[in-house]
Amino acid sequence: SGTMFRDAVLHRLMDGLDIEVSRSRPVSVFLNGEYWGLFNLRERLGDDHFAGLAGVRDSDIELSRNYGVTEEQPEMSAEWLDLIGRIEAAAAAGRPVGPVAEAEIDLASYIDLHIAQIYASNNDWPFNNMLAWRVRPSAQVPPKARVYRKWHWPANDMDVSLLAPGSRKLTEMLSEQGPRGRADLAWSTRLFRALMKDPAIRARFLQRYVDLLNTQFAPERVHRFVDQYRAEIATEVPHHINRWRVPADVATWERSVRHVKAFANQRVTPQLAELQSLFGLEAPAVIELGALGPGAFLQVNGRRHEGEAGQPVRLRYFKGMALKIEVVEEGACQRFQGWQGSGARAASLDLVVDQSLVLRPVLGPPCEPASAAARQQGS
Repeated sequence: SGTMFRDAVLHRLMDGLDIEVSRSRPVSVFLNGEYWGLFNLRERLGDDHFAGLAGVRDSDIELSRNYGVTEEQPEMSAEWLDLIGRIEAAAAAGRPVGPVAEAEIDLASYIDLHIAQIYASNNDWPFNNMLAWRVRPSAQVPPKARVYRKWHWPANDMDVSLLAPGSRKLTEMLSEQGPRGRADLAWSTRLFRALMKDPAIRARFLQRYVDLLNTQFAPERVHRFVDQYRAEIATEVPHHINRWRVPADVATWERSVRHVKAFANQRVTPQLAELQSLFGLEAPAVIELGALGPGAFLQVNGRRHEGEAGQPVRLRYFKGMALKIEVVEEGACQRFQGWQGSGARAASLDLVVDQSLVLRPVLGPPCEPASAAARQQGS
C-alpha cells in the first residue's frame, strides 16, 4: 500500500550476497479481460526451488520456518534446541564456537541474511518470516551438493522494511529481553546471541557489516535500484490506483518512494554509531578516494563500489579493520600509475585502518583507440 516494491527491491539489492533471493518483475494482471492491477511476479522459494539449486529431489530438502515455532508448538524444534545448546555450552566453557556452528550452519549465508535484515530494519522479523533450508542429512547427494547439507538462510518477506532509519535493530537482536523487549520473542534471537559471544564470529560479522554498508547498501546504490523499479512501474501506478484506490493517489505513492530513498540516506550513520556503542569501538576513520573517471572502477574488499561516476568515494571503517582497495580498469589499456598519499604504485592496496586517509589514484592519459595505435605503428 506504499511503494508496492519494498520487498522486491530489497531482494534485488541483496542479489550477489551469500543469500538466496526471490527475483521478480512487475506485471499487469487481467482476469478474464478485466484489469486487476499491478503485481510482482516472483520466484517462489520452496522445496522445488532449493532442490533445483542443490541438484537433488524435492523430498531431499528440509525447510525450517521460524525454527519450528508455531501456535501449536510454541518452542523451537528439538533439533534447533540441540544445536543452540551445544553452541551455548562451547561459549560458556570458553571454547571456540566456530567449529561447532560451522559443522551445521553456512555462516556466510547466516551473517549476510542477518546484516541485510538489520540494515533494512524489518519490523516483521526475526520472530516471523525466518527461513532456513538444507539437504536432509539422510539424502544421497552428488559431491557438489554436500555444501547444502548445512543450513542456509534465504531472504523472505521483507515488506515491512525501510521505514525507520534510526532504529536500533541490532541492539534488539543482542538483548536478553528479546525483540521489542518481549521475553516471549527471545527464542528468535537465541542463536544470534550465542554466535555473537564468540570473538572470531563477532569480528567476522562486524567486518562484513561495515563492508556492506560501504558497498552493497551505500545510499547511491540503493537510490539507483529504487529509481529503476520506480521507472518500471510509474506508468502503471495510476491505473492500479484507479482500480483499487490504494495508495490514495499518485502523490502519496511518490512520497513513499522518496521515503525509501531518505531511509538510504539516513541509515548508514546511525548503524555505524550503534556498532561503535555496542562494541566499544572508536569513531570510524574516513578513507577518501579520489575520482577515477571513465573506464575504471573501485573494488573494496572484493566488492565493486558503485558510486557516482567521476565523484570521490568516502569509506568509513573502524580502526583495526582490514581494507583492500583495488582499481580495476576495463579493457586492455592500463592507465593506473599509483596512489598519491601512500606512495604505493600497485593497483591493489592493502591496509589495516588506523587513521583517516586521503588517497588519490593517479591515472595516465586516456588510451588511444586500437585502430589509431595500429595506424601509427604502420606508418
